Amino acid sequence: MPKRIGFLYDQITSWSNLYLAYKKACKHKKSKSETTQWMYNCEKYLFELQAELIEQRYHPQPYKYFFIREPKERIISVAAFRDRVVHHALVNIIEPYFEAAFIKDSYATRKEKGLHLAVSAAQKYACRYKWYLKLDIEKFFASVNHEILLKLINRKIKDPAVMSLCRIILSNQRVSMGMEENKGLPNPRL
Repeated sequence: MPKRIGFLYDQITSWSNLYLAYKKACKHKKSKSETTQWMYNCEKYLFELQAELIEQRYHPQPYKYFFIREPKERIISVAAFRDRVVHHALVNIIEPYFEAAFIKDSYATRKEKGLHLAVSAAQKYACRYKWYLKLDIEKFFASVNHEILLKLINRKIKDPAVMSLCRIILSNQRVSMGMEENKGLPNPRL
């Protein structure tokens, strides 16, 4: 696989990729009113979104927020449906270039990974090793520095339009929640 990849933006904004992203954004959300509105007007909304992306005039809508208290109190960020379509469209294309760089024992939101495989690996390690370390990085999402993250992405992606889209998505931060500028990621509900 090449060290840095370019010419990806046309793939991201292609009709087939946007339609696949729309289908992924619908998954487990078909009862939501925003999703049903998109389902009814799918073609129209996808053409509008595609034009915004191609002309590089796409701007995400503000996140909606709510609190959950289980297993611990935290703020959950909910992107607008159209923005979730863009997120999926971006991930569909760039994820394969990053997948090879991830450690094998990272299981969250990765293809052919997940909870069952994570539990199986944990059981295997528990039989093999006497000690383990359990930890949680406090306020991890809130501490992610945008510039550092963009530099890491830019190590793999050299397409300026893709980098611009990444910057736009990252800049849609939780200003209303008192987040520092150029810091923090939304804490999505998985």
